[in-house]
Amino acid sequence: EQLRTRLRSGVAEIEQQGHTSRSLQAKVLELQQGLARRAHAAEEEAVEMRQRQLASLRAEHAHALCEVREEHEDVSRRTLRRAQRVQGLALALLPKVQYRARLR
Repeated sequence: EQLRTRLRSGVAEIEQQGHTSRSLQAKVLELQQGLARRAHAAEEEAVEMRQRQLASLRAEHAHALCEVREEHEDVSRRTLRRAQRVQGLALALLPKVQYRARLR
């Protein structure tokens, strides 16, 4: 009888350890899933941050490019006006040069 009692006690202890083990396994799985969710959320946040930074850099680049383009257009207009003035002066001097050439 004592042997049966010890045997039942041992079986109950083994069942309790099995229950505890399954409970711990479930807790470990729950923690792993939580960690995986947090890691995924952190990765998504990092991707979004990189995308925001990239969008910001693109906007800054577009703005700088627009400023350079406007400056280039201003310089081109000034250069064209200078060239037109020089051409006008040259055309105005041409009759004088031709006249002097005839006098020689």
